[in-house]
Amino acid sequence: KNLLSFYMPEAGVETVAVTVSTPDNNTKAVKHITIKVNKPKILFYEVEPLEGPQYQKELGSAFDLLKSELSLAAEPYFFSRRGLAKLSYAWSMNDKKIETPQKPNLLNLTISEKKTKGASLVKLSLENPLNILERAEKSLQINFGSE
Repeated sequence: KNLLSFYMPEAGVETVAVTVSTPDNNTKAVKHITIKVNKPKILFYEVEPLEGPQYQKELGSAFDLLKSELSLAAEPYFFSRRGLAKLSYAWSMNDKKIETPQKPNLLNLTISEKKTKGASLVKLSLENPLNILERAEKSLQINFGSE
């Protein structure tokens, strides 16, 4: 046997050990591995029209918008693979719900032509309907008009 399938706990650490021996038990080898369960999280990336998501630079918790438009990609990490396609996306801006876009992980924002200075707080909540314990939330403050 060279394959082990098992379900991880919702949180914490799991240690798996394997012992291999010769049929007569004269020679044995033991190996342990520790697997850590990571808490689900969301990372935001800017999407450039001709280049796509800028995965080399995660936006963190604040972003200075120097243009009039922003395409924001949200990438879920550490959710179960079975639930990724079924994730429930709930976007909001300044504590007001935003309709979920056609592509739920991609939000397009446009600021008005007025050269006003300000900030908006965009928040995304993700939940796996197959496992209510798998959820994450991320906020991004977008500063604009600071040219």
